[in-house]
Amino acid sequence: MTTPREIVREQIQHQETEQIPYTLPFEPSVGLRLNEHYGGPEWRGRFTPYVVGVGAVDTDMKEPIDEVRVRDGYSAARPR
Repeated sequence: MTTPREIVREQIQHQETEQIPYTLPFEPSVGLRLNEHYGGPEWRGRFTPYVVGVGAVDTDMKEPIDEVRVRDGYSAARPR
């Protein structure tokens, strides 16, 4: 049996697959309304999680210099 990960990798390599991988993102409030409509979160099990979302990564690193300034990831000093 082909795993969702393998299907995504095959699609990235422009290979034909039986299933088409998809994502189904929606806001949390929509998920709550769907839970109410379907009588609980069990409906989510009907979908194959081909692609998993992750939160944002903070690439704006700041190193404190003093009470008023920080040094950013490019070594530039700037106000907090």
